[in-house]
Amino acid sequence: MLPLRQANPCDFFFVPGKGTTGIKCVVKANHFFAELPDKDLHQYDVSIIPEGTSRGVNMDVMEQLDFSISLIEEDDITGAARRERVFKVAIKYAARADLHHLGMFLQGKLADAPQGALQVLDIVLRELPTSRYAPVGRSFYSPNLGRRQSLGEGLESWRGFYQSIRLTQMGLSLNIDMSSTAFVGPLPVIEFVTQLLNRDALARPLSDVDRVKIKKAHL
Repeated sequence: MLPLRQANPCDFFFVPGKGTTGIKCVVKANHFFAELPDKDLHQYDVSIIPEGTSRGVNMDVMEQLDFSISLIEEDDITGAARRERVFKVAIKYAARADLHHLGMFLQGKLADAPQGALQVLDIVLRELPTSRYAPVGRSFYSPNLGRRQSLGEGLESWRGFYQSIRLTQMGLSLNIDMSSTAFVGPLPVIEFVTQLLNRDALARPLSDVDRVKIKKAHL
């Protein structure tokens, strides 16, 4: 009896052969072949001060590609000019993604898959959809990726997708899964409150319960 050993999550278990009977058919899958770049990737840790700013502001800061920048916000609807805010960006070298090691693994010449390289590839592949779509967790959503569905109470369903890089016997594969989640619809505030409370928002004053429900929906 052979001794038991713990399987590596990236181990490939080959079948002894292919089927010889039946009818051949084409099976569509949500996997897309990905080419491995012929260069190493370098990972950096980035921290932006002050912390706690929104994702959009952080992306605006990074687009400046500077260590200390000033962003002047647009005037609000009251006509009062907003204050100038200064952000400090600290960039620290974190690691080098050894893509050569990953290539050797895909060729069956190494036993262990470099998980660090896969994580860096996932980060790189998230950059473009992050700039185009609304990120929620590890998924991306847009009102233009499919038909929006009304959910009631001022909410609507947007289509989106989740993506991740995978190791397969045929090489690198980009796995894409479709998903849906709820967003607040593009409505005037009065119309949104009317749908949320299921009554005319102007007919009578809001109760404390109404205010709590509106606050929760806004958050």
